Parts: sequence; C-alpha cells; structure tokens
Amino acid sequence: MSTDNAAIAALEGTSLQAFVSSLAINFVVFCVFVLLFIVLRTRLHRIYEPRAYIEYLSEEKRMPKLPRKPWGWMGAIFRIILKKDIIIEKSGLDAYFFIRFLRMILIIFVPALLLVWPILLPLNIVDGVNSSPSVGQTNVNGLDRLAFGNVSRRHVTRYWAHLIMAYLFVIWICVVTLYEMLHYIEVRQEWLTSPKHRSKASATTILVTTIPKNLLDEDKLRSIYSSLPGGVRNVWLNRDFSNLLVDVNNRDAIARQLELAELNLIKRARAQHLRDLKASPSSKEELSKTESPGEEEKSYRYVTFDQRPKHRLPLFSWFFSLPNWMGIGKKVDTIHWCKAELVRRNVEIEGKQSDPGAYRPMNSAFIQFNRQIAAHMAVQAVPHHTVKAMDPSYPEISPHDVIWSNMQMHWWERYIWVTVVWVVIIAATVFFAVPTAFIGTLAHVTDLVALFPWLSFLSTDKPGAKFWSGLVTGVLPPALLGLLLLLVPILLKLAARLQGHPTRKDVSLAVQNMYFLFLFVQLFLVITISSGVTTLIDRAIHNPGSIPQLLATNLPKAANFFFSYMLLQGLSGASGDLLQWWWITVHYVATSLTSTPRSKWKRWNNMRTNTWGTTYPKFTNLAAIGIIYSIIAPLIMFFVILAFMLFGIAQITSFMYVYDIVTDTGGLSFPKAIQQIFVGVYFLELSLTGLFFLVRHEDGTGVPCKVQAILTIVLLVLTIVFQTLFYKNFHPLVNYLPLDSEVDDHGSNESSPLVSRTVTSDDQGLIYRPAGKERAMNRQSRDDEDLEDVSSATAHMPTELISQTDRDKLLLEAFKHEALRRRTPIIWLPEDDLGIAADEVKHMPPEVQASTVGARLNAKGVAEYVSGYSPPDYVRSDDMLL
Repeated sequence: MSTDNAAIAALEGTSLQAFVSSLAINFVVFCVFVLLFIVLRTRLHRIYEPRAYIEYLSEEKRMPKLPRKPWGWMGAIFRIILKKDIIIEKSGLDAYFFIRFLRMILIIFVPALLLVWPILLPLNIVDGVNSSPSVGQTNVNGLDRLAFGNVSRRHVTRYWAHLIMAYLFVIWICVVTLYEMLHYIEVRQEWLTSPKHRSKASATTILVTTIPKNLLDEDKLRSIYSSLPGGVRNVWLNRDFSNLLVDVNNRDAIARQLELAELNLIKRARAQHLRDLKASPSSKEELSKTESPGEEEKSYRYVTFDQRPKHRLPLFSWFFSLPNWMGIGKKVDTIHWCKAELVRRNVEIEGKQSDPGAYRPMNSAFIQFNRQIAAHMAVQAVPHHTVKAMDPSYPEISPHDVIWSNMQMHWWERYIWVTVVWVVIIAATVFFAVPTAFIGTLAHVTDLVALFPWLSFLSTDKPGAKFWSGLVTGVLPPALLGLLLLLVPILLKLAARLQGHPTRKDVSLAVQNMYFLFLFVQLFLVITISSGVTTLIDRAIHNPGSIPQLLATNLPKAANFFFSYMLLQGLSGASGDLLQWWWITVHYVATSLTSTPRSKWKRWNNMRTNTWGTTYPKFTNLAAIGIIYSIIAPLIMFFVILAFMLFGIAQITSFMYVYDIVTDTGGLSFPKAIQQIFVGVYFLELSLTGLFFLVRHEDGTGVPCKVQAILTIVLLVLTIVFQTLFYKNFHPLVNYLPLDSEVDDHGSNESSPLVSRTVTSDDQGLIYRPAGKERAMNRQSRDDEDLEDVSSATAHMPTELISQTDRDKLLLEAFKHEALRRRTPIIWLPEDDLGIAADEVKHMPPEVQASTVGARLNAKGVAEYVSGYSPPDYVRSDDMLL
C-alpha cells in the first residue's frame, strides 16, 4: 500500500508550475521582440517594408509606405484586412485565402469558447477526483483539474454534457467550413475569369506529359486539340537542354568570377595609388600625365603581374578549384583566364542556342489555346486511346513556375519516385519519433522521477526547485521541438521535386500534404503517447489492473504540453516572425559578404519568398490539435485563439510588405487546409469514444458511458459522410472552370480567337540580348531590339493593359527553356577615379560585353550601384508573370 501511495504522489501534476514558467518567459520574449520591432521598423526599411521601397518592383506589387508612428502600422494592417481586392491584387489569391483561413479558425473557436467554457469547466472542476478519490484514481492537480480526467466517478452523468458539446462543436465546424468553401468557389471563379487573369498566358496554357514519340510533332498535337473551342494558338515542344543548361550555368559562374577579380584589381590599383600619394604627394600630377605605353592595360601602372588576382585550376573538369595556398593545380591569372573562357563559351553556347532542334525531344509540351475554357476542357478530356498516354495534363501553367528537370518523367517513373519518397518520409517520421518522444516525456518530469531518481531534485521544496521544474516542463520541450523541426521543410521540398511534379505550384501542394502528415504525427501522436508512457510503465509494474483508468486520466493531461506549445507559438513565435531577427542577422552577414555591384543589387532587390506548402501545415496542425482537445481540455481554446490572432497580425504584415509572392497556387492550398483540419475532428471523435469507454463506475467496474461512446461513433460516421460529399461536390469547381463561365463573360477579350501560330524549332532558336549596350555583339537582330523595347515599355504596366502584339513577343520568349532564354552575360564593373574599370572594358575581347554604367567605386573604395540603375543584362520582362 505504501508503494502505491508513493507512486500516486509522484504522479500528481505540476502543470500549473510549467504553465506559469512558460507564460512568464514567453511573455517577456514577446514584449522584447515587439519593442525591438517598433524601434527597428522605421530604420530597417529593407527588412520590414521592402515592397514599399524597392524601386524595381512593379506597381502591381508595390505597397504604400507604413505610418512612422510606433503603432500606426497596426491601423494600416487592419485596414488592409478589410479590403479583399487589395490583398488579391498585391499578394495574390493564396495570401487572401490564408488570411481567410486564420479568420475561419477564429470564427470556429471564439463562439465555441463562449459556449463550452461556461458549461464544461464547472463540470470538470466542481467536486472532482480529489474531493473523494475512487478505487484506482490518482490525484489531479494544477491545470489538469480543468480537463476531462477530473470528473469524478460519482458524477459520470456529467459526461452527457461533453457529448452534447462535441456534437455542437463538430456541427459548427461543418457549417463554417461549408460557408467558407462556398465563398472560396465564388471568389476563385471570379478570379479565374477576371480580365487580369485571362490576360496571362497561364490562363490558356496547359502542360501535356507522357506524349508518345509518334505524336511529338506540333501539327499532330494541334490536330488532336483542334476540336476544342477556339482551337490551338501555340505549341511548344520541350527538349532536353540539361547539358546546355550546365554549360550556361558554368559560363555565368565564370562571368561572376571575372567581375569579382576585376573589382579586386581595381581596389588594389586604388590602394597602391593612395600609397604612392602618401609616399610622394607631388607624384599625383606626374601620375596623371603618365600614359600607358601602347595598348598595355592601365592597371599595370599600379599592380604588377604577380599582384594580379590569381587562382588554381581544378585537377579534373568535374572537380572544384582549391585555394592558392594549397599549391595544387595550375595557377593562372584569373582575369586573363576568365576572358579566354568566356570567349570560347559564349561562341559555343550561342551556336547551341541557335540550333535547338539538335537536342533530343522530351515527352511533354506546352499547348496554348485561344480560349480559356478550351484549356480547362483539354485537361479533363481523354486525348489518347493508349493507357496513361498524354496523362496527366496540368492547367494554369505559368512559364516562371515550370521545373524543367521534371519535364521528361514517364508516368511509371513518377509512380516509382512517389513510392520511394513516401517510404523515406515514413521512415524519417519513425526516426524523428525517437527524439520527439523524449521531448514529450520532458513535459512530465514528475513522471520521470518515478523511473529516474536522480531527477528527484525537481520535485523537492528546495528554493528554485519549482522554477527549474516549470522551466524544464513548460519551456524546454516546445523550444527543443521547434529546433528539431527546422530542417524538415527543406527536406520535404527536395522530396516533392524528386516525385516528378512539373511545377513549383504542384511541389508546394505536395509539400503541404507531406508536411502536415509529418507535423501531425510528431506534434500530436508522438507527443500525446510519450507524455504518459513513463507513467504507464511505472503503473504496469506496480498495478497493472489500473491501466485503463490511468489512460482515461492521463490522456487529457497530454494537453499540458500543448498549452506551453501554443504559448510558445503565439507569443514567441508570432513576435519572432514580426521582428524577423533571423533575417536581420542574414541581412548583415550577406552585406559583409557581397562586394560587387551586381551582388549588392541582387541583395537589395531580391526579396524573400514564401512557400504555401510549408506555411499552411504549421497552422492546420495547431487548429487540428486545438479541435482534438477542445472538449477534453477546453482551456486550449484560449491558446488557439491567442496564437491565431497574433500570428494573423505577423503573417499579414509579412505577406503584404515583406514577401515576394512567386509561387502562386491560385488559392488551391485553402481547400486542402480545410480537408486537413477535419483530421482533428476525427481524432476528437476517436479520443472521446475511447475516453467514454474507459470511464468506470465508482467501484471500478462496468462501462457507464457506453451510450455516449456509441453516439460519438455515430457522430464520427456522420462526419465521414459529410466530408465525402463535401469533397465530391466541391472538387470539380475547385480545379476547373464551369461551362457557364463562357456565357457569363461573353464578349470578353477571349471570345474572339486570336491569330493562330505554331512555334517551330527555328522560333525556339531566337536569341534575345540586351540592346543599346556599349559593346553589343555583332550578331544582334532586329527581333532582339524589339523585345528590349517591349520589355522597357511594359515593365511597370499591368498585364491586362499590355497589347496583344507586345504580349505575344514576350510570350514567345517566356515559354522557351531557361537554357535558351539565358542571355550572354555583360560584365558590370564599378567606375573609378583612376579609370581602371573603363580601361578594362576597353580591353575586353569583342565576344565579351562589359559596362560601367550605373556602378561606381565610392570615396571609401567600396563598390556600389547607382540608384535607378540595374545590371546591364537585366531585362524587366524576365520578372513579369505572363
């Protein structure tokens, strides 16, 4: 008996200590981060408001500057939330529906809290387990007194209230999600048929994969799809340019190496000039009169041959260069070597780009139709009589979204890779379960004391013991879990690409599924099981017959970890997203590492991007966990509401002012997120069913809540029926346009078919280079100049206002493989007082272009670009979302 009493005492909860410690630490972090954000926001515009300050950003994405007042930014953000059109126009449909998703979760939980708390919390607290413990029941302390497990066996009829609340809560979730999906369909269909979207190539272009060899011909593909409304407008056959892409990448890397070497040469010449002036001030006039003999480069006045930048060649072509000090590999003058390599590679690459027909065709093609409805009909049709031929087809294909390396994959290769990737993900999930389970056990240190006596100092009354116990149980576990999960999104993105998805949009949607599964298993299943595993082991040894009741009591206790986790996410996580402390560090580290004008221009003008596939699962998991514990431990509702409110403010600020939205799924992530929160509904119903079956009479026998358990199973079945019908009826409207969209928009710009054309191999070979540069290559064509003029004229113009003729010129370039689109690099050097850069440009070979326009060496000898200028080979049309 004494042993059992000791065990019971060891099992008493310390969740209140953990909660207070977690609340205190996270609140302090929250206050510090928010204060730092308010102070830094008006000073670090590049970090906090890049979309209001980057001059090369199109007007479609540019945002107004936020108010300078400390809290003025919040008013601006709240005004944006109320304007649907602004969110969609500036950040896309995904951003709007993500904000809508956060709002939906609040709509679910706020009314539920107002209903559930006044009913269930008193029933859970009043006359609970501690007032008169029954046989086999343990004491319940701290926050556990607010949960399902604190209802005494003498009051089992109270569980009817839990059942009724569960029914009402699930019905409310179904009503809200149904309403949101109806709104989603309305907005998405409106967006698909809007003039702005219809003016884009993606609206009328599809990707057809697994095309048989005998059909890899423009005319044959046109013939197959010619019966669709409006007919075919353009056909682009894809070819395997992977080797050419490697050559282009290597050539561009050499160009960047040459820019860096030239910059180092200019700086060394300047440093030597300053030393000469310091040694003999009168030499300044003499040096200015001295002319370089003949055609010798001016840099030799200041830098000897031995002082010029040098590097060692790799031992093998597939190897990399080793540092000079290692003495391995041939040592060469970097500038001379890079020039010679660029001359050779530019000529070779230009020849290859001009003859794309020499490359092996891949089994895929882009097909553009004259009418939008034809594209949506094409992807739903059965184009070929052979099994899996010309299947699958993908609608809404944007040229910037294509993953060219996945254009060749056969259907059976895709199946193999999908299988392999899922096996690896499942194995990784099992592997991660070990450290996650350990983290889960930390949430109940008092349970571990029974098994590991050396932890007994955490349960003593010594000064500071409660603080350390609360710190270990309330703060350390969620913090460790966050660190553990940092690399997972990167690995999942790689896995999704290996599955063969042809676009970044499809990769994002695949990652959303995988990441949700991974997080749900780790955050809910593993943590919930591991939170009580040490207690189960100890009780199984001392009193095996009490395990069923122990499960009923301790499963709700697992919510204690999630209280701390929600606090960490809502306070520290949201304020950390607002402060962006990590990106401040990256920004200043990158500043110290970038030296050339081009690298500095890119660092300033290239914004951070967001991937919806890794954003949604973090919140769908929080929502699912909140749903699961909403009836079992109703206190969690408050933390869900807190987390989503604070995260909402931080995320909206980031989407509207920080992120550049490159991968746009057209809102397809939203219905997937709704489907995923139903996982939480199912586990709520399964958990309640199990808990009802585990309830016992006061004497420890019988199943008094059998009826409640059966009715919960009925609720589970009804939920499955609802979601099945939900998916079946909404899925077609989520992905495709209905035929009546043609009637509604009759007379729009797509109702009159455009002139049809086929893009031949010769068309694919067109090479566009920036015109008007100081040392343009001799073989520039009139077509190149036309493209440059069109790009400049339409750079800041909304896509729906671009004329069809100009759009056609841009489009012919956009759907070519990136290896064909990449232009000959122009070396960008900073102009200096000594004229070294201008002289280096003068001595460039005819095949290598160079320019000093828009770049300079400042008074401190630091290279910088001039505001309003861009790299000479940058073309704005490359960034246009056609």
